Amino acid sequence: MKNRLKKILALLLFLLIILPVINVNAQDNQPNILFIFVDDLNTELNCYGNKTVQSPNIDKLAESGTIFTRAYCQWSVCGPSRASILSGQMPSQTGIRNLTTLIRDVNPNIVTLPQYFKNRGYTTAAIGKVFDPRSVDSGHDTKSWSIPYSIKYKYPSEYGSFVKGQYRVTYNTATEMGPEGVGDDGYIDGQICLDALTKMENFAGNSEKPFFLAVGFKKPHVPFISPRKYWELYNRDSLKLEPFQKPAANSPDFVYFKPEPAQYDDIPELWTYDDVELGDDILEPETQRKLIHGYYACISYVDAQVGKLLAKLEELNLRENTIVILLGDHGYHLGDHNQWGKHTQFENAVNAPLIIHSPGFGSRRCTTPVDFIDIYPTLTQLVFDDQPDHLTGKNLTPLLKGDPTEFQPAVSEYRAGGHASYSFRNERYRMTLWFKTSNIRVDKVSWNTQTVFAGELYDYQTDSQETENLYNLPSSKQIVDELLKDAESWWTYQYNKIHSISTGAVIRKKESVPFQNPVTDYLKIPGHLGEVGLRIYDLRGNLVLQKQNQSNSVYVGNLKTGQYLVLLEWEKMDEVFDFKMVKI
Repeated sequence: MKNRLKKILALLLFLLIILPVINVNAQDNQPNILFIFVDDLNTELNCYGNKTVQSPNIDKLAESGTIFTRAYCQWSVCGPSRASILSGQMPSQTGIRNLTTLIRDVNPNIVTLPQYFKNRGYTTAAIGKVFDPRSVDSGHDTKSWSIPYSIKYKYPSEYGSFVKGQYRVTYNTATEMGPEGVGDDGYIDGQICLDALTKMENFAGNSEKPFFLAVGFKKPHVPFISPRKYWELYNRDSLKLEPFQKPAANSPDFVYFKPEPAQYDDIPELWTYDDVELGDDILEPETQRKLIHGYYACISYVDAQVGKLLAKLEELNLRENTIVILLGDHGYHLGDHNQWGKHTQFENAVNAPLIIHSPGFGSRRCTTPVDFIDIYPTLTQLVFDDQPDHLTGKNLTPLLKGDPTEFQPAVSEYRAGGHASYSFRNERYRMTLWFKTSNIRVDKVSWNTQTVFAGELYDYQTDSQETENLYNLPSSKQIVDELLKDAESWWTYQYNKIHSISTGAVIRKKESVPFQNPVTDYLKIPGHLGEVGLRIYDLRGNLVLQKQNQSNSVYVGNLKTGQYLVLLEWEKMDEVFDFKMVKI
């Protein structure tokens, strides 16, 4: 009996020692990340509603995760958009607004998304076009990756000496169907896929550390060239053209861009893109269908590579512990507004696919407008239950759960014609503001409506094709005024974030108005101000309290502990006064 008791006690002691270790290991079972970029991919996918396009593998991913139908890039050009996505910051913060500036030249201490995971113990690797190579060093931003970056691929010798990932029989063509006998591996995206498959196998063989694998496919970026079998999926004559191919009525002429295919020898250069009176000078329907055919074929080609990656996850038993993100870096015009390319603030240029598959979350379709800078804080929240302070995006986890959540409008930056631009998209409207100069930006100046040079307003409930700019119509004044308030709150939050304004009073006028921090149940307002319009926002830009107040205090006891942005308006001031409030 005593021996049996000793054995039981010994077993209990063993369990007391070993169980904490087992629990720690269970908590450390962090998910892998497969982050898939697709260059110039717009929402012309089957799962987004285009039943002509054959994208079965992306569709299957969408069926197992959350598909965001209103996801927006922060700049409709590769370099600025990718820098923004991978830093979790607006272009105004990253300093990347072109294709020549290196991220770490202007922002040396930036912590990128893969770098954050690397610092937390992940093995990180990049394949293909993740950052735009013109925005980073020769190591594709060396600090981001624990495995050195390489793009040296060996193509099958039987394809011939010309094969360099852009197989073209004819020089400088915008489209071309691949020759007989050239498979997926005769093009760069096929090689990128093979590289990714090898790395996934290596990761599975070394399971001590989770991995963050970023894979960047280069199609459907122009030129539209891919293996023959993907062209044969489509009947060119049946492809539909965009119904509206003119500039929007009442829109500024500088908001349009020279179509990208015009740089190729097989596409005529001489057609207008910004003149309503010459709207008939669009590409011939046959040429349009040729471009659309090439674009769709490239989508199907990339979709096949995505399918290989997902199948490899299944083969290696990694699917149930891997978060998969797939997105386009921005959208792409295929003839609407007589535009072919990106480089605008219209819906088809800034709206792009975003699909998030995270184990433990169901399948759903989300129509809430979201920003691509939301991806960074969402991933850190999912994996580490953390949101770094330097980020300005929102955590999308509530939307992954299907919880109803109200966000501020999605925002995209751009510049054209010497004007800085910010476009604000909610579920119904898009308001695009063009400022007097290109230096009137959220990183340089505080909010001031007097600096607006021109505006655009589109109502997608009544005008899904963006055929008419409603901004200056008297009937639109109320809507514009409401959207300007949203723009002001977003701008003020971003301005304060960029300039790291500390807690306490931030005076925009000479008149000094003292406020005390922290507050508990009541926010005191100096009595001499009279009637005050008050709005309080959380640091994600969500309005949490709004009222007209005539007393010298406002009850804030219902607010959660944290920091808030308080905006006050009163007759003695022609600008909004703002300061940070700390609630305890």
